[in-house]
Amino acid sequence: MPRTRTQAIVIFSFIAFITSCTAPEEQLVDTFLTAVRDGQEEMIQGLSMVNLPDADVQSWEIVEVSPETTEPYHLAELGAAFFEATKTWEDNVAENDKFLNDNEENTLRYRDRTKADPDYKFTSGAMAEYQEEWERRVEEVRELASVVRATDEALKRERANTYMSANMVARETFEGDIEIKTVRVNVNGDSGSRTYDLTLRKYNVVDSETGIKPISRWIVTEIDG
Repeated sequence: MPRTRTQAIVIFSFIAFITSCTAPEEQLVDTFLTAVRDGQEEMIQGLSMVNLPDADVQSWEIVEVSPETTEPYHLAELGAAFFEATKTWEDNVAENDKFLNDNEENTLRYRDRTKADPDYKFTSGAMAEYQEEWERRVEEVRELASVVRATDEALKRERANTYMSANMVARETFEGDIEIKTVRVNVNGDSGSRTYDLTLRKYNVVDSETGIKPISRWIVTEIDG
């Protein structure tokens, strides 16, 4: 997703600012909450993948910063998981189509009955066996579709996180790791005080095909509280 000129100025000004500080993750949180307090939507969108649950912000205090952890960058693995989930779902749908065609008479009877009464149950014989098998297949397809949606969302989220942190469109040839920290902050507003845990990530990646290594920065990826 292309940045506006204002967002680009915000991002690069922020990068220049935090490079002079010893704790860039704390500066990120301060800048983010300042933007929330002042209603600076473009600034918020340039720093965080998520919104603060309550925009009622007057002041805040960082009370804890977790030790830094790392995890492997796994865009390629997420892409493979989505491909495999999609293929499994498609194969299952094709098998179900064949099952319906192979049992055309029972299929018509089942549809007629359940159209009139969605809760109807055949109690014995071939139709009872058909209903049990078909409804098992339907539930399996639903579960597989849920897996497809989940893997698709995870892949899209990782691509978006990469783009915001590294300022480059994610490629499956990217390799590297992700630095992770959690910052706990008490936020005061007109309605009282709330405590949030902000998860920050920094995508340290390199394109194994071109050798290009973008300058990455910390971003907010999750907010709990």
